[in-house]
Amino acid sequence: MRYLLIFFLVGFQVFSNEIGIWKDYYCYNGAKKVFYQNNQTYCVTNNGLFSYSNNNELFLYNKLNFTSDYGINNLAFGSNTLIISYENSNIDIIEGDLTTSISDIKNLEIAGKKVNNLIVIDNNLFISASYGISKINLINKEISDTYYLYKNGESLEINDLKKIDDYYLAATNKGVFKSEQNSLLNDPNNWIQIDTNSNVSKIVNGSRTVFLYQNGFTTNYKVSEDLSNISSILINANSLNDITYSNNKFLFVYDNSVVTSINGIDTLEIYYDDSKQTKFESACYDDNDNIWIADSINGLIKLNNGIIELNILPNGPSSNNVFDLNFSNSKLFMSHGGHSNYNVNNLNYQGVSVLENNSWTKYSSQFLGNSRDIVSSVANSDYEYFASWYDGVSEISNNSLSNKFGYNNTNGILDTTYYSNNRVQISDLKFDSYGNLWGLNSQVQKPLFVKTPKNEWYSYTLNLSIEGLYFDEILIDNTSQKWGIIAKGNGKGLFVYDDNNTLDNQYDDQYKLITTNIGQGALPNNNVNCITKDRNGEIWVGTYEGICVFNNPSLVFSGYNFDAQQILITEGDYGQYLLSSESVKCIAIDGGNRKWVGTLGAGLYLLSTDGTEEIHHFTSENSPLPSNNIIDIAINSKNGEVFIGTDKGLMSYTSDATVGESSQSNLKIFPNPVRQSYSGLITIDKLYTGANIKITDMNFNLIYEGFANGGRATWNGRDIDGNKVPTGVYLIFTSGDMGDEKISGKILIIK
Repeated sequence: MRYLLIFFLVGFQVFSNEIGIWKDYYCYNGAKKVFYQNNQTYCVTNNGLFSYSNNNELFLYNKLNFTSDYGINNLAFGSNTLIISYENSNIDIIEGDLTTSISDIKNLEIAGKKVNNLIVIDNNLFISASYGISKINLINKEISDTYYLYKNGESLEINDLKKIDDYYLAATNKGVFKSEQNSLLNDPNNWIQIDTNSNVSKIVNGSRTVFLYQNGFTTNYKVSEDLSNISSILINANSLNDITYSNNKFLFVYDNSVVTSINGIDTLEIYYDDSKQTKFESACYDDNDNIWIADSINGLIKLNNGIIELNILPNGPSSNNVFDLNFSNSKLFMSHGGHSNYNVNNLNYQGVSVLENNSWTKYSSQFLGNSRDIVSSVANSDYEYFASWYDGVSEISNNSLSNKFGYNNTNGILDTTYYSNNRVQISDLKFDSYGNLWGLNSQVQKPLFVKTPKNEWYSYTLNLSIEGLYFDEILIDNTSQKWGIIAKGNGKGLFVYDDNNTLDNQYDDQYKLITTNIGQGALPNNNVNCITKDRNGEIWVGTYEGICVFNNPSLVFSGYNFDAQQILITEGDYGQYLLSSESVKCIAIDGGNRKWVGTLGAGLYLLSTDGTEEIHHFTSENSPLPSNNIIDIAINSKNGEVFIGTDKGLMSYTSDATVGESSQSNLKIFPNPVRQSYSGLITIDKLYTGANIKITDMNFNLIYEGFANGGRATWNGRDIDGNKVPTGVYLIFTSGDMGDEKISGKILIIK
């Protein structure tokens, strides 16, 4: 076995009922750079940064604490300073508990700009970038100068900068250039080319100077005694990913090995892994001569005398790819997808990540019966089902694969696409109130199918041309009608199908296509992204041009008007339809029947029950969200946690709404007692839906009155005049199911 000892560590997240708390659920796989500084090992991953101390403490850096942005690509260190650069060229300077963000480079109007490397020299941060070199004064926290290098009139891309002896050396896409430290660096004539080999990605200064060259799939390096005579010998080193220097030794990092050397030529030691399950990206020494390796597959690895002592991978999902979110049976199912615009499979083998009790379990493609491209999930008390855009339906029972359904074991009900004899493209799955499992299959004659609890299978036609006919979500309304999104083909839109509760008799079935036409649904746009049912049974539809609502879905086949209504929002003398300029990607309903709306490009909205009031609008600019592209939303209605899947990973937000209770005999109050240091909202849970609550002092003087959002009410600790209440015991009165008021709880406030 390769791993002698593996620690899976959980990052520092806040687990409480406090309203407004954000959490991140990022994947920290894909380690790509590692640094050691001041008794801390720092690991940059594809989507984040974490540190591991010599005291065995793990810390995750994110927008919830120190970082201001998303997509970290490099680090540098000053005197008690951590410096971070991002893929969008933003820069953070972290000193103690203070973060200063410098966005000047990010805001430059330069096409394709990119920060390639960072180095601190004499209280100045030098930034190697695609356009040149920028210098930031770390005392004033501002750009003090920018240098541009040219060759034959062409601006050069700077990949790295080092100060060696009395010279600055710049690694560029056209070779290595040097300038005397006392010369004017902003004069291009003062930069002299000393090496003509192109695509120099890195300069490593140690007992000798090593130049790393990376050009596509070809990697070479040079070792030179001094700068006056650069070696002309290029050493071929395919699969070499990085070269670093620490503890007076070079480390050459290959895909599955790390080679150490004193002089850059002679081998000192080799650590080699023959499992072929590694992708080493970077390595460094710590103060105790241990080697730390950033492995893009296995996380952060610590070698002690050539033996793996630790493998550190923070707890998280398999991937930051969010295709679908589903919260069922106290579990969050995060399907990683998927397809690109329906007609191209992603060939994604990451499967599904499952969150339960703050711990992640990975359902890989292999675990799911070698099913790839998982696009949705559904669960009941006995089984979990997963829809594959390639391999049919996987069934999990008691934490193991119990069945995999396809053409052969469903009597052809799960038909293969018209052009393939093995591809079954399932887009979504849902249970009805009878325990029947319904789903949609694309590019087949009978796309709507059902599996009964007795494992009887039926499928139903919509009489549509099947070539290029793709479906997305399915929904079952309160009258058992099936609604489905036609994602591509047939002019798009929706369909509604009524099986008349006779699964085995299709002659009494009816269906209707829903389009933008008046009398046929009146959608605002035939490009539909999502459908959901609220707690009143209304159907909310998200399209490329906002939202519409079917207030009476039972009227679809009645012959009466059932057209969807758009929500008119008025501001002064002007009015417009709700989010009509936005592509609404997902809608989720919380315990208070409010609507959480995710958009492509405009972030996340929380709307009132009827959609006319905007309660919150979260964006990547005003919240910890990593992106304004919201892919899906799922809600734990029991504790109010709203899971938000973006195109850059998963976050959550603790809302002020939960599902209502059938009894108010055991209120849950948080915090209680309320101490002086607490500044958040006081939460009262386990109320009747929309319950009226009153808070009084011990003399029954009214302090506050309000209503629950679903089963949760909040109080800010102030009286009806807005003043903070003094120390004391306060009584909570709630209305019973007969309208009678009674004391249901007490709150102790300590000032």
